[in-house]
Amino acid sequence: MTKCLFLCAALTFTCTAAAQIHLEGLVLDANSHHQVDGVNVYVEDSQYGAITDKSGMFQLDLPANYVDARVTFRHISYEIQSIAVDSLTAGTPIYLVPRVIPLPGIQVVGSSAINKIDITRDIPQSIRVLEATKFDIRGYVDAGDFLKTEPSIQVEEEMSGKKTISIRGGNADDVVLLYNGVRMNSPLDNVFDFSLVDLENLERFEIIKGSNTSLYGPEAFSGVINVVPQVERDYTARLSYRVGTYNTENLNAQLYTKFGRQHAAYSFKDASQRRRFVDASSEAESIKNEQIHHNVILHSEIGEDDDLNFMVVHTILDYENGRDGEDVQQTNDIGSLKYNGALGPLGPLNFMAAFKSYREEQNLNYFDTKMARRIDDDALQVNLDKTFKISLADFLLGYNYHNAQVDFSDHRTPLFSQQAKIDRGHHGIVGIIKTNIGAGDSFLQNFHVDLSLRHDQVHDDVGVEISEATAEGVQLQNNDWSATHFKFSTSVDGTGRQVAVKGFLNFGSNTKFPTVVQQLSIPQSGVDASTLIPEGVTSYEAGIELFRESAAGTIDGWHAEGVFFRNYYTDKFRAISSPGIPVLFYDNVPTAEIFGVEASFNVYLLKKKIDLEYGLARYKISEKSAFPFKSDFKQTLEATINHAGFSILLHWFSESESMGWIRTFAGGLAEVTLPPFTNFDVHISKTFRVDHGKIFFSMSGRNLLDSGETVLQGLAIRDRRAYLTFGVQI
Repeated sequence: MTKCLFLCAALTFTCTAAAQIHLEGLVLDANSHHQVDGVNVYVEDSQYGAITDKSGMFQLDLPANYVDARVTFRHISYEIQSIAVDSLTAGTPIYLVPRVIPLPGIQVVGSSAINKIDITRDIPQSIRVLEATKFDIRGYVDAGDFLKTEPSIQVEEEMSGKKTISIRGGNADDVVLLYNGVRMNSPLDNVFDFSLVDLENLERFEIIKGSNTSLYGPEAFSGVINVVPQVERDYTARLSYRVGTYNTENLNAQLYTKFGRQHAAYSFKDASQRRRFVDASSEAESIKNEQIHHNVILHSEIGEDDDLNFMVVHTILDYENGRDGEDVQQTNDIGSLKYNGALGPLGPLNFMAAFKSYREEQNLNYFDTKMARRIDDDALQVNLDKTFKISLADFLLGYNYHNAQVDFSDHRTPLFSQQAKIDRGHHGIVGIIKTNIGAGDSFLQNFHVDLSLRHDQVHDDVGVEISEATAEGVQLQNNDWSATHFKFSTSVDGTGRQVAVKGFLNFGSNTKFPTVVQQLSIPQSGVDASTLIPEGVTSYEAGIELFRESAAGTIDGWHAEGVFFRNYYTDKFRAISSPGIPVLFYDNVPTAEIFGVEASFNVYLLKKKIDLEYGLARYKISEKSAFPFKSDFKQTLEATINHAGFSILLHWFSESESMGWIRTFAGGLAEVTLPPFTNFDVHISKTFRVDHGKIFFSMSGRNLLDSGETVLQGLAIRDRRAYLTFGVQI
């Protein structure tokens, strides 16, 4: 659901020499003072109409004899309202009553391919869309910082600043990350660093929860996160600066221009922070993180539903550990081309081609061992899919190709040296059928049955050079793997008497193929280092979602959602760390299981000025060694207040203890437990409009409760933090 909005318009009313009435104005959110796009402005039973653009502007020309007509303002999130033309004078505010649920048949006219939710082409039902209003100028440092506020998401942060995400108690390599549709997971270990995702130029996060996805590959055991960057923007130039705890400095700059239906945007970010160790005797004993981001987007709206998108991303990350004499440098380069639309006799289709280049150099010290590691990863991705309409069904046929060339070297003094190269080719073919059948009931109007069939083939062509001292421990070979999976989903939805309901049931299975790192696992002595085999999961999921709207009173309505799921794993990959060696040992656990319940409840108050949300996630993890350091119970409570341009977010959260295992020098396992954690965050932001621009600022306080200090590897974690952000746009 869209957030609570009011509508405020500043309109001019003039008669031209051509005897026309010219109306133009700016449509704003009366609570947050954000502009509102996609509002239909028209005269009933006439050909005259307009729609507000990204900046909230509209223009409408009427004949002079329409001076007594009424102009209608319609948006899917509001009650319809009409106002007489002669009442639309300059500065007249217009307020539309916000809705909790949309009425049947109301559509937003003018929506383009830019705003389409891409992940709805797949079959899962547990979908969460987080619009920019949830994180814009909130003071979140990066995507990992923001996403951990979700009850079903947990974030792990390494000393280098790398942040990995898990969903529903799974591991980081169970989550597929897409940036503008480009798969970002490294073929080295199948994980992604979410600290690389800058929030400043994003439109939304599209999140699929659960394993029952087909379109985005078989490795999404826990879910898919698609990061959608902004294409059309409401400014020409924007500059912001953030300072905060740990000497945080963050400079963001964006430029944007539009020529007709062509869009061009450039974004730049320079961020750094320095953290001292708890027992440091000097400033030199600290960790320094620096990031540089460049992003270019060129977008062309070729037709009503056709668009072409070209994107280039360049990021540089540097990590220096003054205490331990370590450093890591990373470089990420991405180039992608996307086309959605008609292509000759083939008709409408979706096409994406992308090239990704990743470079990482590590110089590490562990006890008496010095390590120099280098990772080079060049990857090519091609996705093509087309949807055919057949009677009451839509049939999607898609093809995915992913080629990764990885060069990995690991040199340790004095005993170990290894050089490995792998060329992985991955082909996937998917078919998805979605049906929409009338349920024949006055309340439950639609019944859906969705089916998918996917086949994947993976070929690894590998080579390895090793020192004689460790030849026995390396397991690497050419591989030819394949898997075929069927998925089933059924759902029913309906609306009536101010209530909307949706229920669903999913079933399916997936396969994950061992990555380069997992195949290069190096065990300690005395450990059976048998070759890894692909991992499987079978998933069941059922859920219900309810919306209730109130016609009067303080409460505008509420939204409740509950989901039960069960994931059953076979040959689950288990990672166990070893003291003094930053290389994980992997083996297969014969069986493992996670089943759990997730629920959320929203209440909207005072014409949606206030949004209260409670969320919980409760999991039962049968084999915690296979899912290390995962909390099995998490609660969140949020209050969002928007009034007079102020936006206040109060976030309370509680996580249960989490456990993991490390391998001891003697070859056994030692259990490590992180205690439960409860704390409170506050974000306050304000936007001021100045002529055709904005000035904005935000203040953020994190972990404000005195919950005691937790130290991990000499660094304070879960400690109090504060950030101040201010900026301007024109």
